[in-house]
Amino acid sequence: MTGISQPFFDWDDNLADNARGPPTGREIAIGYLRGCMRERVLEWFDEEITTK
Repeated sequence: MTGISQPFFDWDDNLADNARGPPTGREIAIGYLRGCMRERVLEWFDEEITTK
């Protein structure tokens, strides 16, 4: 079939995660920071920074 392709839908997708819109600058920055951390530092960061 040719023409406009249909969007792919996976039943495992969590649509609620995408309902808020694009990520904010804060969310992007925290994602980059978390990507650089491991083990105890990451645990501390999650407990002290991301939950506030």
